[in-house]
Amino acid sequence: MVWNGKRYIPARKGRILIDEPTGNLLQYEEEATEYPPGFGIVSWKETSQSGYVRFGDTTFLVLIGYESFITLSSGDRWHVTAEFKNHRQFQSSVNLTFQQEH
Repeated sequence: MVWNGKRYIPARKGRILIDEPTGNLLQYEEEATEYPPGFGIVSWKETSQSGYVRFGDTTFLVLIGYESFITLSSGDRWHVTAEFKNHRQFQSSVNLTFQQEH
C-alpha cells in the first residue's frame, strides 16, 4: 500500500468463500492491522462479493459488491461501499474470409 508517498506491505489475514459445486470464488476478505508508527494508516479491511447473473441462457459470475474500511492514524475513518447491479451483456461476432490472389 502507498500512503502519502510511503510504501508498506503489511501482513494480512482474511477469508474466502468458495462455491463448492463450481469452485468459484464468491467472497474475498482481506484485513491488515500492523502498520508501522507514522505510516498514516492504522487498519484496513476490504471485502469483495461475487454472484451469479443470468444473461439469456447463460449464467456468469460477476462482481456484485465491494466494501472497504480504513482507519487513519489521525482518527478519521473511511467507509466505502459499492453495489454493482443492472449488469448488461454486450457481445459481437465477426466472420472473416480471405481470398487468395492468383
